[in-house]
Amino acid sequence: MAFENSPSLDQPEKPRTPIKRWFYLNRRSLLVLVVIVMILLMILSGLAVGPALKSAQPGGLDGCLHAAQPDGKLLAATVTMESTNKFSTGSFSSTTSADGCFFFASLPPGNYQLTIKTGSREMQVPVSIEANKAVGLGSITVP
Repeated sequence: MAFENSPSLDQPEKPRTPIKRWFYLNRRSLLVLVVIVMILLMILSGLAVGPALKSAQPGGLDGCLHAAQPDGKLLAATVTMESTNKFSTGSFSSTTSADGCFFFASLPPGNYQLTIKTGSREMQVPVSIEANKAVGLGSITVP
């Protein structure tokens, strides 16, 4: 006993209409096309983000402190870099080495206020850090 709507084993399958046949054959092609477009979008978005990530690489800063007095070098001075950027905050601190020099290796790009404190003396210098560049302040005389 066969159901009215079910195909019988005796009858061959009805041929599909050209539109149904095209859609059936092209579903797989459509899926491949969607996957290719997604991959291309991911690649292009990576290319767009690449320069932004490259520009966010840290920079550096170094310098040496000297006293205005004849003895020269400043020992045990505290050097602080404080961010003056509108949307970011941060503070980095270092002390001078035996020869009065300091170094900051990884500073995010932006504008900073360099504060030098030694004893009762304090001095402030504005500094701009660029990506992938080390800023050399050279010799700084602290009054």
